[in-house]
Amino acid sequence: MDALGTWIQPRSEIGVSGDLVWYRSQNPVVQSIDLQVEIGGTESVMESINGSFSDTITAPLSPGTYGLTTSLSDPPNGAIDRTEPAPFAYFIVDPQAPSVVGIASPPVNGVIEESSWADLKFEIMIDEEDRLNEESLTLNWAVHEEGLGLSSPIIVNGSVMLEVVGGRAYGSMIPTEAQLNLDEQLTTSMRSKALELRIYVTGSDVAGHPMVPIFNDLDAPLSVWALEQRVAEYTFLDPGMKPSKDLAEGDVVTLAVTIENNGRADGLAQMFVERVESNGARTRIDAREIQIPAGGQLEYSKDWMPDRSGTMWIEYHIISGPSAQTNTVFVDEPRTEGVLGSVAAVNPVLLIIIFLLSVSLVAVLLFGLQSPQPKSWNLEQSRAVEKALPTLSKPVDAPESGPYGAEQASSSPGENPYQ
Repeated sequence: MDALGTWIQPRSEIGVSGDLVWYRSQNPVVQSIDLQVEIGGTESVMESINGSFSDTITAPLSPGTYGLTTSLSDPPNGAIDRTEPAPFAYFIVDPQAPSVVGIASPPVNGVIEESSWADLKFEIMIDEEDRLNEESLTLNWAVHEEGLGLSSPIIVNGSVMLEVVGGRAYGSMIPTEAQLNLDEQLTTSMRSKALELRIYVTGSDVAGHPMVPIFNDLDAPLSVWALEQRVAEYTFLDPGMKPSKDLAEGDVVTLAVTIENNGRADGLAQMFVERVESNGARTRIDAREIQIPAGGQLEYSKDWMPDRSGTMWIEYHIISGPSAQTNTVFVDEPRTEGVLGSVAAVNPVLLIIIFLLSVSLVAVLLFGLQSPQPKSWNLEQSRAVEKALPTLSKPVDAPESGPYGAEQASSSPGENPYQ
């Protein structure tokens, strides 16, 4: 007994021990005498041997406050009990175990930033209507790898004392707090991993009830927080190509971009470059592994030769990271020399139109230069025409005379043709 009264659990065993002495001399009563001990209607008979007695008695089941009394059981003739009739001890039967109501700080299921690891404060509310055993309250913590389940191996763990705030160790919302220096527990290599912090509370009330373990245990933690991870954070700066206009198939184009690591850890990432056409088609141009220290930069450059014409742009990607793209450009047909080059530079649709017009013009000219065909007459049409024409009499043949009509031979030079 630490005081006149104490808390006990229902049906718990109470150990009772004491001495039986003579009232005046305070000498032990050597004679064996039975004592009757009673609490809450439960009685137990104990035997005093050589002035000492020791035994147990069962506490009541119902909650409440009970006094423990004793008296002589069937005393010998003439014996007088000088013990005070009032109970010499009181017991409070407490049937309920303490439990965690909630967590006020840090915010549940949040991310604990590295800047707060050195002075991490936990504020936990506990329900206990009778009284907490303040010395037994403990905050247990453990750091695990994130995402591997509740049974994942522990990287580092420990415990700190949980103190009652305000000195009031009973009530439905008892505030408690604990301080944890997590910064000194984690090494540099640990901080680059994805970690989480799990906690649970142990302890008891003054009646001996342990803290309720439901969702408050090693395998079922009270709460889980993700710890800020030191990772590489990439950013693309000034993605582009040179030249960026008047491009044609076969031209050499320099692709360039600056990659910056703004994170707190050195980065090793997979990067790839793609050509994206206006119809959505993608073609892988380059893929490589890049390594950038924390706070550093990498200048990426590559010569590329377009192998087809059309509208397109270049995209830069980091797997599970950011991406960037250049401005849209138009790549023309391959360049050629002389007249063929001038013709090739013309739009193909315009060339087709010119060709069709030229063919049409030639066809029109050929049709216009054709000679007209004589009209053919059949026999009936010929006879009708002959009947319509007037009949002409045939002249009588007259002897041809004169210099142009005679059949005689012409005169020789020097002769008179009219003689």
